[in-house]
Amino acid sequence: MLSVLGKKWNEIKIDERLVDKYAQKYNFSKTISKILVQNKFDEEDIFYLNNKPISDQSYKKIKDFEKAHKLIEEQIKNNNKILIFGDYDVDGSCSVAMLARYLKFRKAEFDYFVPDRFRDGYGPNVELLKGLLKHNYNLIIFVDCGTNAVDEINYLNKLNVNSIIIDHHKINNLSLKPSVFINPLKSSEYSKYKIFCSTNLVFFLLRYILFKNQEINKFHISNLLIFAALGTICDVMPLKGINRQVCIEAIKRFNLNVNNVFSFILETKEINRKLNVDDFGYLLGPILNSGARLGKSNLSAKLLISEDKNEIKELSNKLLITNEKRKIIEESTLKIIDKNLEIGNKKYILHFQDNLNEGILGIIAARLVEKYNLPTILITNSANIYKGSARSISSVDIGKILLNAYQKEILIKGGGHSMAGGFSLYKKNIKNLDNYLSRKINNNSTLKTSNYISKNSLTLLNDIFLKNLRQLSPFGNQNPNPIFLFNNVRIIKIKILNKKHAFFIASSKGKSCEGILFNSVDTDLGNILCNYKKELSLIAEVKENNSKNNKKLQLILKDIIVYKENN
Repeated sequence: MLSVLGKKWNEIKIDERLVDKYAQKYNFSKTISKILVQNKFDEEDIFYLNNKPISDQSYKKIKDFEKAHKLIEEQIKNNNKILIFGDYDVDGSCSVAMLARYLKFRKAEFDYFVPDRFRDGYGPNVELLKGLLKHNYNLIIFVDCGTNAVDEINYLNKLNVNSIIIDHHKINNLSLKPSVFINPLKSSEYSKYKIFCSTNLVFFLLRYILFKNQEINKFHISNLLIFAALGTICDVMPLKGINRQVCIEAIKRFNLNVNNVFSFILETKEINRKLNVDDFGYLLGPILNSGARLGKSNLSAKLLISEDKNEIKELSNKLLITNEKRKIIEESTLKIIDKNLEIGNKKYILHFQDNLNEGILGIIAARLVEKYNLPTILITNSANIYKGSARSISSVDIGKILLNAYQKEILIKGGGHSMAGGFSLYKKNIKNLDNYLSRKINNNSTLKTSNYISKNSLTLLNDIFLKNLRQLSPFGNQNPNPIFLFNNVRIIKIKILNKKHAFFIASSKGKSCEGILFNSVDTDLGNILCNYKKELSLIAEVKENNSKNNKKLQLILKDIIVYKENN
């Protein structure tokens, strides 16, 4: 079926035998079982649906954790100075904060450093390390970066400076020789943790250290779950297995005892309800990231580490102001880029434009992925080189593609993970990158036809369905919110919110439901929704809306199918 957006929507083909198996074995409803099969939940994933992350003890067997523990203990015992070096995004800042809070608890000699995106670039470089080492650090802990910093680690080794790398990015060079290398892609030892980002790696490393030091009752690591969850959600990691449970537990604990670090932000935003995954990803995440995007990279880490109420208020206010500036720049830049896009028949978007703010390229790329359902790569000039940011769809591993492009010397630097990546290159190689993307994406990836779970009436949306939906939440990467087709629907009310979102009430067979179409003003989809008076079909996600603590189901509209006149 062709839609208003020109997409072909099909009811997903699901192994009904597996659906029946899950329904019988685990006492799931048919709807839940369908969603589990669609999202490729295996037996281990299902196990974690009802078990807490503290039940997993596999981390105690990771040899790298033991090495890291011994090295950190040695530095603390000898009063040696430790430096935490973190990336500037949420995953990096939260990782820095967790380590800093633990080292503060141990009264260790330490500093932390978050590089400036524009001045220093991503990760360490030798010149940067030369300046930092004037402070006589004996150990540098790199978090959310460092996996491919071969020259930099060799430099530290020559100076007899210890190093620990805690990172989850794809490994380019196995010759990397830090004192300790923690990466879930490194070996089978991390089999249960292959989908971890850096915050979860740090969280479980700290659990290991507390276990070894018998400090479990002295340092409340559960207070750090919020940081682990923020990193997981904002880095768009798979919300399956332990990742999912960390997020569930974090939300539960965070709502029971609101973390003072975020209290001013929530108060300012007038959030007086329980938080959910969307709040982490769409509220807190962008605010924490805003500093790094506009040249104030250390603001988030400083906030997350702070325990002083006045400082928390001051830093929160700075981030809130910075985020509002970011929004203005983002909207104007998006309009310019979208207007100048030339996609043609390509299965990806590659756009180069001078003088863009490189700090917001990733957000713009994500917005374009959402709109066009195509992997998106944006490039702009930066000093003598050009920098790019990429966001992808589930069927295209963009981190791997960028890493391969780096290995082929198309890029100066490049890599990331399956859904996102960053890189730098010379202008002369932009065309080479385009050719390479054309071969890799067109030949090796299939952009799938969009699918929905099943055809339904709005009568599906009852209390039982809400209960079933909660069982699978939180939704995210590799556990997406299910999409349904709702037939014979009329739109009976429309209201435009903030001059860009369309709030509506849909009705069918005596059942009505609220819904929203984001960023819909002056779009084809928005115009149909607002003006079409006959019955139509809605393609929509179904989410629980907790606004004003009034829990009810809400349609998140993705597409519309208009019936032909002769139907």
